[in-house]
Amino acid sequence: MNSDVWTAFFKKKESYIPYQNGNPFTTTPKKIIEINFNIFQRSNGTGNFQNTVADKARLLVILGWLNDKYSAFPPSDPVYPPIQELPQFDDQIEFSLGPTGQERIFFYQGDNLFNSLDPYGLLPSTVASVDPNRMNQLNLYFTGAYNNNAFWASMPTFNISEDMFVMAPGQNNPLPSGDFVLSGGIAHELGHTLGLYHTYLGGGANAQCDVPDEYLSDIFGLPEPGTCPSIYTWEPSSWVSPNDRITNNIMSGNKDTEYESPMQAGQMHRSLALKATRKYVSEEVFNPDYPVLLNNNFPLPFLSNWVFDFNIKLYTDLIIPAGVTLTVKCEIVMPYKGKKSSVKEEN
Repeated sequence: MNSDVWTAFFKKKESYIPYQNGNPFTTTPKKIIEINFNIFQRSNGTGNFQNTVADKARLLVILGWLNDKYSAFPPSDPVYPPIQELPQFDDQIEFSLGPTGQERIFFYQGDNLFNSLDPYGLLPSTVASVDPNRMNQLNLYFTGAYNNNAFWASMPTFNISEDMFVMAPGQNNPLPSGDFVLSGGIAHELGHTLGLYHTYLGGGANAQCDVPDEYLSDIFGLPEPGTCPSIYTWEPSSWVSPNDRITNNIMSGNKDTEYESPMQAGQMHRSLALKATRKYVSEEVFNPDYPVLLNNNFPLPFLSNWVFDFNIKLYTDLIIPAGVTLTVKCEIVMPYKGKKSSVKEEN
């Protein structure tokens, strides 16, 4: 991946910020990411959420809360000068358990499963042995194992075949009073699966304070490193002061995790174009109104010869104008609902 268009545009998080402003990459359809809730109980069926109408309803409320965290909240510590926020603070990302009444909430019994902290072997192999098709969604594993209240998740790579996961241990007869906090923990971990780093130091995905390509100037300010890293603390509320480096960012570790900056949204949509998490996006996601047109409208100096030496998934049509050539050295994954092949030559 060393072509000019990769370096100048496609590798940059800024190229994918969903400002919904009419450009093909920054005007994106809402990406619906298909997930599964896998609930591992003891052998006798106790522990963890139960396979009841009431507990399934709780899990759907948790899903709603975590989706709200990707679509509605302003920052507690805005940078100065003010930045252009996303319209309605909406990242254009949503997580789905499937159609109403057919939600993918699955229950398994086994003491070894209930006590497991193994999202690489035992848990996915169990899920796949029941139904291999369940590996087609991003799997969340809820177990009762004690892990000091720590959740974790896989970070996406360019290995598209990689199975992504969120690990949510500690669910030993969880009480309804803890459901909202649980939704925040899951939302944070899902951020990791979309390529987000912590805004603080620690936890295996450190704030990128000195990595120019990943530095978040719309959170930490300029010049670098600005206020990076944030302070990692559950209390006090991030809303106490706008200048204390305790923020409500979804990757902050504070109890108010609920905000993503435009650059973070760009990181997530970049992952959904280039990395493993993209395979979990619903095949129904397609935007025919803003095709990628390789002409003067593309946000790069005009090129007559394009080289795609990177593996990318598009969610719209790709139009190659007359007089323009495109050399594809890797793979372009086109939308299921695209017009025929979705790669067209314009006469």
